[in-house]
Amino acid sequence: MHESRSDIALREALRLMQPIAHVLVANGVTYPQFVRALKTTFLRAAHAELQSADAPITDSALSLLSGVHRKDVRVMRSSDGPPPSRNRALSLAADVARRWMRAPEYLDAQGAPRVLPLRTRQPGETSFEALVQSVSKDFHARSVLDELLRLEAAYVEGDHVHLRAEGLGSSDRFATIAEAFAANAGDHLAAGAANLRASSHTETQPFFDQAIAVEGLSVHSSSVLQTLAREACSSALERVEAEGRTRQSQEAQGLPREIAMRVRVGTYFYAEPVKVTPHVITSAQPVTGTSPAASTSRSEESLAAASK
Repeated sequence: MHESRSDIALREALRLMQPIAHVLVANGVTYPQFVRALKTTFLRAAHAELQSADAPITDSALSLLSGVHRKDVRVMRSSDGPPPSRNRALSLAADVARRWMRAPEYLDAQGAPRVLPLRTRQPGETSFEALVQSVSKDFHARSVLDELLRLEAAYVEGDHVHLRAEGLGSSDRFATIAEAFAANAGDHLAAGAANLRASSHTETQPFFDQAIAVEGLSVHSSSVLQTLAREACSSALERVEAEGRTRQSQEAQGLPREIAMRVRVGTYFYAEPVKVTPHVITSAQPVTGTSPAASTSRSEESLAAASK
């Protein structure tokens, strides 16, 4: 029995989500927080789908298409999105750090956050444990400390905790990389999504999207390929950008804004160790010193043809 299109779409979307989930978890975003925020994304997608079909955009239609409850649809359509959602683990760590930086009993003579003993050794003593308890009794102090350590907002020396407040903020570099990641990956996904939608009507893909995959290489060979890819792709992108800038300057004056197009052309390189499933190596299949043969898969056109 063949899988339905919805089953295939969901399965492959979950594969796409794995690295995204890793980024979210690593930076303090939990599943409930993400799901709550995702409602707005599904509503926007449903709105766009109805608009493209020239269908009435009603609360009922949006709810049916997106799966978001009609009550939530009404709330979100009348505002800019879902009500603020606090990641309790992250917000509690932030609340603890905020109290540590502001409450007089946790500041030294210069007004800086005091170095705190991990545990309360006598009644009424100022400690990290007492600090956490003063903010919330729902979480163990050790769990909050682990979150602060993971976020690099604190560090431990001996049996004392030091606050590193800047760890709770984001650097300009992180924000820049995150924005570039979202822009580049977002347009790549949009191109792939357009190709999937077109596959129901025509064999022709509207957007160029291809890659190569080679398995069974040494770390050194992987590094060599990365250097080669960087040189080849940089050269190709420079040619495309030069053509784009020339055409932009030629068309800038006479092109109506409502029909202006934007274009993004990107390249990437990724490598990781081959994942070996447990059933591949058994006592009946001893591991030998022979390296696996390199296997290469290509999309419809070769890179050589694409670069001509």
